[in-house]
Amino acid sequence: MKERYKHLWKVAGIVAAMILLYTVLQNFRAVEATVRHFVSAFFPLILGGCIAFVLNIPMSRLEKLFDCCPKKWVLKIKRPISLLLSIVIILTLIYLVVDLVVPELINGMKILIDSLSTALDKFNTWWEGHSDEYPQLAEFLQRHGIDIYNLKNSLMEKLQGMVPNLLSNTVSIITGGIGIVVNIVMALVFALYILAGKERLGAQVARTLGAFASPKTERRITHIASTTYWTFAKFVVGQCTEAIILGSLCAIGMLVFRMPYAVMIGALVGATALIPIVGAFIGAAVGAFMIAMVDPWSALWFVAFLLILQQIEGNLIYPRVVGSSVGLPAIWVFASVTVGGGLGGLGGMLFAVPTVSVCYKLIMERIDARQAMKTEGGTASPDATGPCSQNASADEKESDT
Repeated sequence: MKERYKHLWKVAGIVAAMILLYTVLQNFRAVEATVRHFVSAFFPLILGGCIAFVLNIPMSRLEKLFDCCPKKWVLKIKRPISLLLSIVIILTLIYLVVDLVVPELINGMKILIDSLSTALDKFNTWWEGHSDEYPQLAEFLQRHGIDIYNLKNSLMEKLQGMVPNLLSNTVSIITGGIGIVVNIVMALVFALYILAGKERLGAQVARTLGAFASPKTERRITHIASTTYWTFAKFVVGQCTEAIILGSLCAIGMLVFRMPYAVMIGALVGATALIPIVGAFIGAAVGAFMIAMVDPWSALWFVAFLLILQQIEGNLIYPRVVGSSVGLPAIWVFASVTVGGGLGGLGGMLFAVPTVSVCYKLIMERIDARQAMKTEGGTASPDATGPCSQNASADEKESDT
């Protein structure tokens, strides 16, 4: 009788899920608007959670350095000092990248203006002596109201207006208004609260689960949360490692081939490589523009060099460094980035790999458990966790996070 009720509950659950899915599809726009409103309302908390997650990675490792000294006053100050150092490290890295890239980008715009001005002067001089030889071109320019001699002045005015506004436009996009600034401040404060009392917060969540969920459900939720945390943490570390490798290889290669702006473009390519697989192409476009202002032929060689390096990075370095860090085979790394980019753009590419990795681990654990149950004649539980959970438990023991 009990098994019969279990079966009925499963059927009822499937029917309810199908009805819910049908309702969502029939009212997709209303559901999308509701989700957007919900995300907008909780955006500071979501952003704060993301900031806390990133800061917790270096902070946890810095806190381990204080464990060698068991004195009470050292244990009291290890959290604030580690948190402060983590913030300083991340802000310093951001500042170094911006300080390397933005001034050179503005300088490149100025070089472009000077080069274009010289080229237009030469063209005007040539046109004065050869305009009679090209009557069809002269008629075309006259018919469309194009004045060769005033073209330089109007073009120079537009380009010169771009240089002083480049940095201000960037700042205005980042700040964007009082609302965004307030959200960022609230997110930072929320992140600090999370990191300052993460043990207490974890204990409260565990206590809530123990009060309202069965032991089996509690273990399952805890295991999924632990797997998700460690997968995303290893992904962030692996992604940063891969970006450093790619940026360093790019800078070294440019120095070997004596290309200009080697260090700056290497830093830019490394920073944009945080976007999986295709991020380096964004840095390549800006880098090629910068080099073209000095030597157009070097820009062509740079594009060819970076295309080769990107192929090596995308097919060998990235799947092995990031794929091995999150336990996802290289073929699924490539597939997840491709599908994630198609569904969610750059954000989809960024979160596709760790998300697919979590699903991959949980599915493989389920498969291993069922195979073990069949092999042992039904003595193993299908809810038993496999090797992945044992690795996650080992990681938990290694860290107090």
